[in-house]
Amino acid sequence: MRSGTSRLALFPLHTVLFPGGTLPLQIFEPRYLDLVRECARTGEGFGVVPIREGREAGGAAQPHPIGTLAKIEDWSQGSNGLLNILVRGGERFNIQSTEVGDRGLLYGDVLWRTTVARRASDRDFADLRALLQNMLEHLGASDDHAAVSTLENAEVVWRIADHLPLPVPEKLPLLTANDDLELLKAITSRLAGILRKTPLN
Repeated sequence: MRSGTSRLALFPLHTVLFPGGTLPLQIFEPRYLDLVRECARTGEGFGVVPIREGREAGGAAQPHPIGTLAKIEDWSQGSNGLLNILVRGGERFNIQSTEVGDRGLLYGDVLWRTTVARRASDRDFADLRALLQNMLEHLGASDDHAAVSTLENAEVVWRIADHLPLPVPEKLPLLTANDDLELLKAITSRLAGILRKTPLN
């Protein structure tokens, strides 16, 4: 587990990467190609940060002040000649300050977040574990990288959130929560909101 502060290259995106989750990316801008090469050489990662203002391509976007470490797990070259990578989320961090470096790459001085504190019991998460298991079976992903029964309470919430059709502002509280009770309340509220919007046949 990382602690303290670090300087980290940032990749602003219109999405949220949760710890333990995966995210496929197609790389084509020179600044990010250089970043991927450097990460492949050193084995280090970069920060995926949700965009608060701006676009993914072009000038440096303004990120929300929280993000997730991303480590490259796989890569391939697509039929279009572009580089495809798959990253997995690691530790969360808070951005203390940002700076635009060479070729427009955004860097941040980041403070690593502590682990999610346990304030709820496993029993409180039983229904969510069952929901996640059903989701994975429906998606044909029941052999996911970790069995649902072995996941921490926070990981259960994050794996459910990976598959929910929520905008970035709705996912951010799930990334910023300090304990599993906060996460439980947040995911329950969002699931209820989705059910209210879903017509019954």
